[in-house]
Amino acid sequence: MKVQRITLREIRMPLVTPFETSFGRVTDRRMLPGRGRCRWSDRLGESVAGEGPFYAPETVETAWHILRDFIWPILKDRKFKLRLRVWNLLAPIRGHNMAKGAIESAIWDAEAKQKGLPSGSC
Repeated sequence: MKVQRITLREIRMPLVTPFETSFGRVTDRRMLPGRGRCRWSDRLGESVAGEGPFYAPETVETAWHILRDFIWPILKDRKFKLRLRVWNLLAPIRGHNMAKGAIESAIWDAEAKQKGLPSGSC
């Protein structure tokens, strides 16, 4: 498998029910869905990072930065046989598990499609 392209988008969506913690109340959510192009199809992944570093240390901005400036250069033009190799390739990047998870979920989805399985079945 080879990731040929990563496309990032930022969207804002109102929540049906506000999310409230001791850090505050959120009524709408900024999200960073990503699309990874693997050979014959685009596959989806999403970073679950929030707007600020209050609930978790990552933010939409830091996830975007890590995906664009660090994860993409590692994966670009690299072939790998199993999705499990992706986590090993990204090991030099300390932390940023939400950014890593975004691309990893897209690659899991691509592998499931390649094997004719439902998404997330690998």
